[in-house]
Amino acid sequence: MVFLLKTRQGSSFLSVMGLFCIMSLVLLPDIHPFISSYPSEDESFFHRAAPCIPLERSYFLSPGTDELITKYMNQCHELEQVSAKEPCKSIYEAFTAVCAQEESLINTINRSDYSNTEKNDYTSRLSRFYAIALKVSYEAKDIPRIYHYMEQSKFLRGPAKSAVSMPMKLEQLQRELLKMKQQYLSYFEDGDCIYALLVSGTNIVCKKIDFPGYRDTVQHFAALCADRQLLNAQYGSYAHTANILYQKLFAPMDIQPGSILVSPGEHFIPFDALTIDREGHDFLLYHFAISYTHSATGQFRIADRLTIGDNDFLGIAPECYAPEVALPRLFGAVQSLQKIEDCFAAPKILSRKTASRKAFLESMGNCSVLHIYSHAGLHSAQPILFLHDNPVYMKDIDLTKKKRLQLVFLAGCETAVAGSGDGPDSYSMADRFVYAGIPSAVATLWQVENKVVYAVSESFYRLLKMGVPRNKALQQAKIEFVKQGIKANQMPYYWASIVLFGNTGPITPAPVKQDLLSFAAILNISLCAFSRRFCI
Repeated sequence: MVFLLKTRQGSSFLSVMGLFCIMSLVLLPDIHPFISSYPSEDESFFHRAAPCIPLERSYFLSPGTDELITKYMNQCHELEQVSAKEPCKSIYEAFTAVCAQEESLINTINRSDYSNTEKNDYTSRLSRFYAIALKVSYEAKDIPRIYHYMEQSKFLRGPAKSAVSMPMKLEQLQRELLKMKQQYLSYFEDGDCIYALLVSGTNIVCKKIDFPGYRDTVQHFAALCADRQLLNAQYGSYAHTANILYQKLFAPMDIQPGSILVSPGEHFIPFDALTIDREGHDFLLYHFAISYTHSATGQFRIADRLTIGDNDFLGIAPECYAPEVALPRLFGAVQSLQKIEDCFAAPKILSRKTASRKAFLESMGNCSVLHIYSHAGLHSAQPILFLHDNPVYMKDIDLTKKKRLQLVFLAGCETAVAGSGDGPDSYSMADRFVYAGIPSAVATLWQVENKVVYAVSESFYRLLKMGVPRNKALQQAKIEFVKQGIKANQMPYYWASIVLFGNTGPITPAPVKQDLLSFAAILNISLCAFSRRFCI
């Protein structure tokens, strides 16, 4: 079942009131819920039960609530069977009873006396609650609430876990997407059931996808993508799996070609490596500029002040390492940075011995664009970056003081891979930057080949200099690499690992100083006068 929602457009009226209505629709587009005989927007249990579920903050289920929810959900199913004519009404009534009878359903996670184990347990309980709430909202065709609960569920995996604010309103999200000419695609996983929500400036599509074996399928797909030899040996299996995922997750959502912002579920996969055809040749890469985000709320609340100007680029390339670090040399890293620095006015490069731990920590707060060619990985579930003389753990970097940093390109291995711990311990290196408010981060999902990341990086910055938006610059840089003429370059192992998180707009040049503009204007006037004086 698919629900479609479109922004209504006013028609011409001769009266002043009619003109006022048209202006209201244009300036403040209204999002109308799916039309249904029950419940109406005002009668929804979400309004009646509002005092029992304060949605303005992040809350967690109290102990013993699971049994209560299970009891009432069983009653929901019974009521559905008895009252087949009004299944939505029966579910709403049953779920309202849950909210009304258990006022202590939710407790804040901010309680200082909670241990990490208790907080994780409450997180798990709340996740199950959201799964139930999504089921109820979907059956009731309440799209605004589907969006709301999907956004709330994203906070459980992010840093806002301890201080969640109200999700961005659906109407506001549509206005932002219309302005950015983007579409937002969000997923919520509930076992073999997946809820998918597509939001654009004028359209909303919601779908419940039954996908038996979903987790095994995405894990198999990810394993093939990340292993060059396995992918080469089993490319037929890859093509089949990539097309199945496309048919299930992407094709039914009425997505228009262009820019798409994806908020994944629990399992992250590179969507541009999915294939429209069954032979594994027509990648989504060719049709969509795909970027990723933690949530729509976080995406559009981060200010983007990125400009290219003096001292706005910092390139890091240890290339060779001190004997005590004992890591292989990254041949060609410095040469690649030298090509990239031509895209900036006055870049700063730390290479070889100058790319020390101390120099890195002192310099990274003074740039807007940070590009790192270095070995990276996870050590004791913590993201770690290797400089020439010593490693740097992400916990050693105070990103709250890096206000100028707007774009970071983490061109090491697995810089987008999350750790195995709980809470902050599970954040990837890219997560740390994005969660700290850095507008954009480019990172990798698995080990990358040096020649690939060099080529894609160089094309990426060249395109940015031309004014191409970040998501499209990365898309085109990948396509350029794929179409270099070497057939092996088409394998997703090489290019699909590199992904963009966060803001996607173009990087604009820094404004010319006013005194220079005045001088240019005076010079131009003088030249014009001179040419007129001596013109025959």
